[in-house]
Amino acid sequence: MPSIKNAETVFESLMSHALVKTAFKNGVKISQSLEVGDFTKAEASYSRDPDEYQYYVIEVGHTLAHLLGLCEQMKYAIHFLSSFSPTKQTKESKINRSNYIQYNIENYLIRTQSLNDRVLKLINAVFHLGIDQRNIKFDIISKNLHVKVTPVPAKLKKFGKVLEKYRQERNTIIHHESFLEDDLRKLELFYLVMEKSPDDDIQEMKYLAYDTRKLAGDYVKQKKLEFDEFNNIIFNELLELFNILEPIYIRVEKTLRIKCGHVVKY
Repeated sequence: MPSIKNAETVFESLMSHALVKTAFKNGVKISQSLEVGDFTKAEASYSRDPDEYQYYVIEVGHTLAHLLGLCEQMKYAIHFLSSFSPTKQTKESKINRSNYIQYNIENYLIRTQSLNDRVLKLINAVFHLGIDQRNIKFDIISKNLHVKVTPVPAKLKKFGKVLEKYRQERNTIIHHESFLEDDLRKLELFYLVMEKSPDDDIQEMKYLAYDTRKLAGDYVKQKKLEFDEFNNIIFNELLELFNILEPIYIRVEKTLRIKCGHVVKY
């Protein structure tokens, strides 16, 4: 089974991909030439409306950054699973390790399903389709005349099948109830017993605390391996998609640059 290092290595390959380096370089230079005011604000303020070429470069850089940011959050989520510390604050808030594990697992599962939307938005941007954000869906993107003659639709189908692994769990968390597995439920009950039981039988509580720590440690280890394997697979799928999108970005960027009179490449 892949190690955490492997998934992180694939992520670094994503960050150093030619598509990312070129798109970010172009996007930063164009944004700097147009932005005015406080650059720390969430919404950029431009000195004038970007032309079609400038809009394209900024939009691709923007959607790419948000996709990679999500991947980074999924990578960090694995480390967060084992970083629980029973500090004074958590004691006052009555957050036990079971609560912490469940929160981070749910956070990870929800984020996995956000990948689909961000990938579709990136494809919309790279192909310069101009489809409204509210209408960006798999069928609309994959059946577009410019897209369907490329390997992108097949890649999107494969990508969707990988995401199916956690789709039902995400829907359950969002619409119905909290995520629970047998071991997680057992942990929840163990912590409840320790919180509610009197301190009379200190020895028994020590045994229970030991069993609870061991169960929590084993469960977290298993989940970290499971999520790392998923990250490894999905990051590799994105690498393959980037390989497909890079020449398309280069072609569209060059066409728009000439069309808009940007003879010198930014």
